[in-house]
Amino acid sequence: MRRIKRIVPAYFTVILLCAVLLWPLSKLSFSGYFLDAQFWRYLAANLSFQNYIEPCLPNVFENNLICAVNGSLWTIKVEEGFYLSVPIFYWLIKAKKINFWMLSIATYVFAISYYNYFNSIDLYVIAKQLPGAMAFFIAGIVLFKKFEFFYKRKDVFIIPSLIAFFLEQYVLETHLLKPLSFAFMIFYLAYSIKYLNRFGKHGDFTYGIYILHFPLIQFFVDLNLFNSYNSVIVSIAVVTLTLFLSVVSWNYIELPFLSNDRKARHKKLLSINKK
Repeated sequence: MRRIKRIVPAYFTVILLCAVLLWPLSKLSFSGYFLDAQFWRYLAANLSFQNYIEPCLPNVFENNLICAVNGSLWTIKVEEGFYLSVPIFYWLIKAKKINFWMLSIATYVFAISYYNYFNSIDLYVIAKQLPGAMAFFIAGIVLFKKFEFFYKRKDVFIIPSLIAFFLEQYVLETHLLKPLSFAFMIFYLAYSIKYLNRFGKHGDFTYGIYILHFPLIQFFVDLNLFNSYNSVIVSIAVVTLTLFLSVVSWNYIELPFLSNDRKARHKKLLSINKK
């Protein structure tokens, strides 16, 4: 329920606002746009976290490279699949007494086997979904489970992780240790660069950035602003607007729906930073 409160309000807001506010870009009449079957497919698909079914709105962004309104949202259903797997894992380990490491290894092997099979037959769009993405989640679970071990040895593991990742990604084009090496790279950055740990001192704006950046980029591309003006300046404008709207989203859409203890932690963090 806490994850639902954290994810759904802002997610639904962005989906609905895009559906309504992007109508002028479609060049369709008011009734032609809002009565179009594609409009309702878009709402049904995206509000049910099935973005891939209908990522586009009627005649919106049709001249862009892709017409998807918010192409990043395909990861939401994968993330929710991760959440749903946690009680299943817990049940298998606690109730069925399955060894944690055996279950983790078996899940990881199954996930990369699934990924490699579908990728080998040119179905990457299927490979990257669940259960193929589960290997990354397992890597994160292992890092959490053995946090102290990896934290103390992070400077030792980072070089092998970098080598393994870049070899698989750019030379061998394989997918075996990549989830583990990639997860540790993120772990290393998070706990080695102090600035990253201060990023959220005024609020957690990362989710807003995630759900807002894609439609904003599409909007700027549709208006041909990157070609009409200096692309660096336009890029800075996109980033600035994304950050501003993310702050608005956090304070007025996301924060009000959070649990009381989560709000209390946020207030405590703010008071510490003010001191």
